[in-house]
Amino acid sequence: RKYDPSYSNNNFKIRQISSLQGHSDFLNGIDCSMVSVIEENGGNYIDFDGKERDFFELIKENGINLVRIRLWNNYKSKTGVKGGGCLDVERVLKLALRAKKAGLKFLLDFHYSDNWADPGKQSCPYSWRNLDFNGAKKELEKFTKNTIEYFKSKGANLDYVQIGNEINNGFMIS
Repeated sequence: RKYDPSYSNNNFKIRQISSLQGHSDFLNGIDCSMVSVIEENGGNYIDFDGKERDFFELIKENGINLVRIRLWNNYKSKTGVKGGGCLDVERVLKLALRAKKAGLKFLLDFHYSDNWADPGKQSCPYSWRNLDFNGAKKELEKFTKNTIEYFKSKGANLDYVQIGNEINNGFMIS
């Protein structure tokens, strides 16, 4: 495709892939973990007519059917970096409820960390670091089960769960 000289930061539009439209089994998703942080810092979302809209309704109308939201165990811990997403259970629940209200599928990404997890850093949650393997396994199971049950009890049923984030080298390996 040739460069489009009309592109600017003020005129950005994503074109849908026509061959994938209408396939109910195709997941067309985005990570929206930072939506609430953006909104809290004055950001908003506008449609192509310049009208301010709810983020989740806007993406649904534009072909997105799945949102991914990351979850940290305790971003306020000694190793967590406040401001690195602030994605605790309550913040993620609020985003998930907005997504579900808009009719979107919801994927919860358990990072099993207090901060960003990727191939270069897979830190075990600070509160689990001194546990032996069985103790950490028990905490992981309890955190996962309790979170899923809590979301379900609040009306934010999970459609998909992602265990860890970019875990090709393992996870929770402090």
